[in-house]
Amino acid sequence: MNHYNKNTIKDSKTIAIALFIVFPADKKYKETNLLSQIELSGTYLSYFQNKIQTLILSNNINLIKKCSFYKRYKKNNINLFNLEDDNLTLCRKEKNQTFQYAFPKIDCLPIINDYFKKKENFSHLIISDIDSIFLDVNYLIEYVKNVKTISAIDYYPDNYLKKDFQKMMKKLISFSLPDSFYLKDKKTENKKMFWINSGFMIINKELLNHLPALCKSCYEWAFENKTYIKKSMGWGTEVIFSAIFNFLNGKRIETRHSKVARFIWTCNIALYLPYELINPFNIPCHIHLPAIKWVDKQMQILTLLGRYKKLRFISIFFINIWGLTERIQNSSRSKIHFRVILKLLSLTEKFILRIL
Repeated sequence: MNHYNKNTIKDSKTIAIALFIVFPADKKYKETNLLSQIELSGTYLSYFQNKIQTLILSNNINLIKKCSFYKRYKKNNINLFNLEDDNLTLCRKEKNQTFQYAFPKIDCLPIINDYFKKKENFSHLIISDIDSIFLDVNYLIEYVKNVKTISAIDYYPDNYLKKDFQKMMKKLISFSLPDSFYLKDKKTENKKMFWINSGFMIINKELLNHLPALCKSCYEWAFENKTYIKKSMGWGTEVIFSAIFNFLNGKRIETRHSKVARFIWTCNIALYLPYELINPFNIPCHIHLPAIKWVDKQMQILTLLGRYKKLRFISIFFINIWGLTERIQNSSRSKIHFRVILKLLSLTEKFILRIL
């Protein structure tokens, strides 16, 4: 009877989450930073290992096995996939480009698809960047059930889209994606195109089976027209996944106030992106924090808090306060009230680092 119950619990998981970490061979300094990021995301995710299967794809799984978060997992709740050079075809093609290692999500899709074919119980894949944290998954699990193709964050405000983005996206879709695809309702003529964040995506298993071919088709045309694409959007996996998302009328997640996923800048990286506050009474399941990897102290604090179950939600306080204080203009930082706030924050950070 006990053996049956264990198998039932194991097979009850319907969602797998994939994390990607590719270590550049010629950039040793990058290794430490990437390990810090996977330590951050892996620590928070480990609390939900009985509900969501964790897949980590890396070209150096031996380094992953040495991470502290890995020891928090039971072996049947995590799978490590070792990537060979032959697996990273797009990464190699992008040699000498700034985004050389921005394409493992696409390179690894055939590996993940093969894994899903062997696991009939899985219905959806979640793709997440490693500069992220998970605070809850219960709401996410319910949300995922209604994702028929793909769901992702539309993280640019309506009043900000680069010049000719709409036109470029429609052209990319028309030249790259087949009209004969198995899903209907793919008209794009009068439809608004969304610019999605590929740092958090939910993909239905049926779509996953077609995704490697769709991504390859999109990438080939985009690569040949890279200069044109970069003027309207930039360059990276978001080009490819945004095209597929719009082509299939994906389920849009509005980043502001979403309980599923949020995209939060903890620095003042762009003036057109407003400060966003996380409501502690409406906690999102997933938070993508792209600026966190640039500030070692912030990443250390969040990771330390994540190691203690009752302290994890204090992370929200720090994320909110970092986003707020980083938006204080330099000209105002000398004012007495801002100096007091910044000093108190610094002392609190040092205290956290010292006692945990």
